[in-house]
Amino acid sequence: MFNIDLDKFSTNHKRLLYIVSYIKGAAFEFIEPYLEDYLENVGNFVARKEGTRRVLSTDKTLFDEIKATFGQGNERQESERALLKIH
Repeated sequence: MFNIDLDKFSTNHKRLLYIVSYIKGAAFEFIEPYLEDYLENVGNFVARKEGTRRVLSTDKTLFDEIKATFGQGNERQESERALLKIH
């Protein structure tokens, strides 16, 4: 999804905030309630709602939730990428 080494961020918190800063439209509307809870409870994992802990625990869980909710995206684009990987 991103052409950046996410491991360059020193904490999971910084990595998640970086990723979320690029999310727009319907995907942002989906993630916004989780983000608000996440930011209201920075440093207090236990105080976060269960959904927030699930969705925003890691960058992988965030990507998985977005994919599960919105699908893989443009099928033609995905097919083209798959073909390019073959060659």
